[in-house]
Amino acid sequence: MTKHLPAPSYPVKSLIIPCLIGHHTLLNHRSEDTHALAGSDIYMAYLFFYQNVKQAAKRGVVGADTIYQNLRCFFPRGGGGTPPTT
Repeated sequence: MTKHLPAPSYPVKSLIIPCLIGHHTLLNHRSEDTHALAGSDIYMAYLFFYQNVKQAAKRGVVGADTIYQNLRCFFPRGGGGTPPTT
């Protein structure tokens, strides 16, 4: 036979829901921060690669100019224009 606990004298929902919302908000902010940091690291790696290809193209390395022309639209500060849509 199962025992039923008496109903609490205080509203349980009013205590639990704000706590859950607070934890959800904290996790969401931390996830956004992690996403931004990872995105920044990836962008810096791509920029480093782009700059190396650009230098190789300036030096006349075979095939580097084609790669440079394909990449430059992703780095518009250098005058590459808008990136293609995928």
